[in-house]
Formats: sequence, structure tokens, C-alpha cells
Amino acid sequence: MPERPSPAGPIFGPDTVVVEVDGPTGGVHVRPDAGNPALRAAGLPARYYVQPARMALARRQASPDLDFSASVLVKGAPGTPEYVGGSCTFGVALALPPSALEIVTRKLAHHDHPDPAPRIAELFERGAKEPAPSLTPVQVTRSVLSCVIEGEPPLVMTAQHGATGSVEAQGHNTFLVSFTPAAAEAVVRNLRDGAAPPFTIRNRLTEQFTTGPAVLTARVDVDADKLYDLLRDAAGPGGALPEDVALDAVHTAALARGAVTTRVTDAGHGSLDARTTRWLGETDEIKTAVLGLVRQELFDLGGGPGTATLKREHPRTGTALSQVVTLHGPVSAARTVEGDLQELASAARTDLGKYLVVVDAGAF
Repeated sequence: MPERPSPAGPIFGPDTVVVEVDGPTGGVHVRPDAGNPALRAAGLPARYYVQPARMALARRQASPDLDFSASVLVKGAPGTPEYVGGSCTFGVALALPPSALEIVTRKLAHHDHPDPAPRIAELFERGAKEPAPSLTPVQVTRSVLSCVIEGEPPLVMTAQHGATGSVEAQGHNTFLVSFTPAAAEAVVRNLRDGAAPPFTIRNRLTEQFTTGPAVLTARVDVDADKLYDLLRDAAGPGGALPEDVALDAVHTAALARGAVTTRVTDAGHGSLDARTTRWLGETDEIKTAVLGLVRQELFDLGGGPGTATLKREHPRTGTALSQVVTLHGPVSAARTVEGDLQELASAARTDLGKYLVVVDAGAF
């Protein structure tokens, strides 16, 4: 008896279909499962994956109240307080509301959406008598969040992540943000005025995709001279290897300026188009290959386990490194979802005490 097929995961690459949903949800990016042809042939529902475009402030567990709580320290006279600092915790959810999921599922079943790109068109095909498709969020394997108060210069606060469950898109994810005095004052002022905290929230999500049955060969070439210049601008000579978003920015700049180049071929179909190659160039698998190539050339590794600092001397001009990477199965890529806390404005006007506590630091 042939083995029953199972979903393989969302197909890799830049191509999605945008399904329109009325209301604040707007357009929903949908990706097909790489194994949809096999699922359909077995009489099973085709699988699709959604990528929500914004974050929503979650509700507290077993409560209609929004999941936000700020605590601010002040000292001095009540009329002219001096802000010491503080923190807030808040929960966000990336899941679409059930009504939106129902609309997207219905539109997929009736082909009520734009035509997909030729590269993924086969994965959206379906017959009139096929079962209704199933819909789920793209799996999120890592979440890095920062809050920014715009200004000159902007005030950036990195949030500590404390998921109450899964880190996947459908999970309820809780973050702790520590306030500088300036941020604490801005939060208190806005909430007391019936406005939302002045944050732009940026959530860097690492999502997992798959190549499906395709076996991809990526040749990665690194101009170590050019890459050193970009790393020096980010970390400084002798500086530590940048982390997370900063390192992603260096890699993106390296691709744009020719410090890193990739050429990708599919064993069955030859070279991939430029858009797909660029998308693959931003995957974690390629980033890991680049760092592995330049680790000895550009970094001093004697600072202890897991540490690396940028060498103070520039590499030889024209130093070129290369590696061939095989991509087959899971690949991970990051994208940034932005949001704000506008839902909190009306709730704070109704009952500020549920969301803000101001404590006199001089009382301790």
C-alpha cells in the first residue's frame, strides 16, 4: 500500500498570492504547500499557509482586558516628577481572526484570487470536487522584537521574549520592555492623554519553508575585502560579531554591494530566476555559509568559547572565498512585521489603572 502523503511545508521563494479580506485585515499573503500535487492525488485537502501582515495586541488570559501593563518609577514633587525608568509587559498575537480565515479558505476553494506566479501555479491548482483546503500560519521558529520611539535620534528598546506557549504565528507571545527615563515619561504622558504608547513595534520573525522535492545547488562567493568594510562599519575594528537584526542588515548590504554573490541552480530545471535567487540569498542557510567562510579570515577567535571579534587588520585586497551549498528540505528566512498599540488608547481612557502604575521611587 502506498504511503499516505502528508504536508511538506510552505514552498520557498518570494512568490505568494494576496487574498483580499475586508476590514482591518486587508490583504493576506498565502503560500501553497510544496506537496499539494501529492495531497490532491491522494484525495486529501490541499494545504496553504498564511503570513499575517501585522501584530495585534492580545487579550489577557480569561479576561476581556488587553494584555498590557506598564510600571513607571518617578521621584520628586508630584507636580514636577523626575522619571527614573520602568518597564512594561504586553502580549501580541499574529493569528488572523476566524472570520478572516474562513474568507481566505473560501476564496482559495473558488479560485477567487489573483493568478499565482508561474513558478508556484501548479501548487494552487484544484478540481471542482476536491475537499476544502486547509489553512494554517507559516511556522515561526524565532521572534526578535524591538520597540522604537521615533525622534532624533530614535529611541530603540529591545524586548525580552517570554512566550506563554508556542513561538509560532498562532501563539500568544509576551514581551518585556525596559524603559529609559525618556521612554517612561512618553508612555505615561500618552496613556494619561488617552493615547497609545508611542511605540512602533518591529517583530523580526524567522519563518520556516521548504524546497519540497527540489534539490538546489547554491554557489556562494565572498569578497572578504568588501565584507570586512561592512562589518567594520557595523562593529568597529576589534568589535564583536553583530547579532540578530544588525547582522541581517550587514548581510543584505553585502548582497547589494557585491561583497556576497549567490548563483543557484535546480537539479531538474537549471538556473533559478533573479527574484528567487535573491530570496534564497537572504536565508539563514546562506548566511551561515558566509560566516563559516570568513570566520578565520576576518575574526579573532581567541576571546573564549562562542566569541569572535573583528580583526583590526584589513584582509588582503582581492581575497575571495567560495563554497557550494546544497539546499534540500527546510530553509529559514526572516521578515519584519510592524505594529503599534493603538488598541490600547480607548481601553486606557476607560480604565487607566488597569494598564498603568506610577510608583514613587523615593518611598523605598
